[in-house]
Amino acid sequence: MREIMFRGKLKSNSGWVYGYVDAALYKDLVVIHTDISTHEVIPETVGQFTGLKDKNGLEVYEGDILAIKDFNENIKAKGICTYSNGCFWLQDDEQIMLLYRELDFGEMQVIGNVHDNPELLT
Repeated sequence: MREIMFRGKLKSNSGWVYGYVDAALYKDLVVIHTDISTHEVIPETVGQFTGLKDKNGLEVYEGDILAIKDFNENIKAKGICTYSNGCFWLQDDEQIMLLYRELDFGEMQVIGNVHDNPELLT
């Protein structure tokens, strides 16, 4: 069974926190619970863990900017990891690709995220 984890940017210092999201208990804020504490996060930065890791072993989250490279390290596609219709997708300017375990073999690389590195999409 896949672990459902989230990340979000802290309201207090713009760092990232990883854990379990809780939007239902608190009226106008979103918090992420870790094993030892609770943190208020910026709601629009919350992204779910896809269950996949990139070629460097980094966890892939919704909102990450991914590059799909060929064996010569040329970028075949670059876009944002999104969640829709129960699946995670890589969406770039020209296509939408379903992210699945077969991409886990070494083509996919997290190069940033939409909150910290929006310039990577231009």
